[in-house]
Amino acid sequence: MNTLGQILAGIKNLLTWWVTVAPWEQCVRVRLGKHLKLLKAGVHLRFPIFDRVYIQSVRLRSTDFPIQTITTKDGHTVTVAGTMLYEIVDIMRLYKTLHHAESVVVDIVASAVSDTIHGLDREECTPRRVQEEVTSQVDLEKYGINQTSIHITDFAFVRTYRLIMDQKYRNWEAFLDTEREERE
Repeated sequence: MNTLGQILAGIKNLLTWWVTVAPWEQCVRVRLGKHLKLLKAGVHLRFPIFDRVYIQSVRLRSTDFPIQTITTKDGHTVTVAGTMLYEIVDIMRLYKTLHHAESVVVDIVASAVSDTIHGLDREECTPRRVQEEVTSQVDLEKYGINQTSIHITDFAFVRTYRLIMDQKYRNWEAFLDTEREERE
């Protein structure tokens, strides 16, 4: 059934000679694999075999950065997570510089949060201060992204316990097999 759907989608693609870009979108048209053109809102002609189009919403976006456990400069452990608001302002620059834009944005913000907390003592380390410093540090304009703000949603000084395991012992059965072989 999936093959039939792919065939129908291919036929539809061959019969569609236009692309419609909404007012809140930007579009990049790639002709013959090398000629790029930015298409603004409206209806645009496309040649099905020669053109590929990439449409992207430029509305405000929100993405979460994952929970991180970070040590402050004076050795206290902080668990932190948050959200970042951003918008795409230049789709051409975005497509020329990044592959998975959201993943890159999350990684950049998580790294900035880590660097900020590593540079602060416990007394200086507050959610508001981390938000302000990370917001001022992170610059995504070179990727065609306007970063508006970073918000810390989870923040706690905690004691953590970690179980560190060698990679070969992640699979319990492999661990037991290894133990048996070492005894023999």
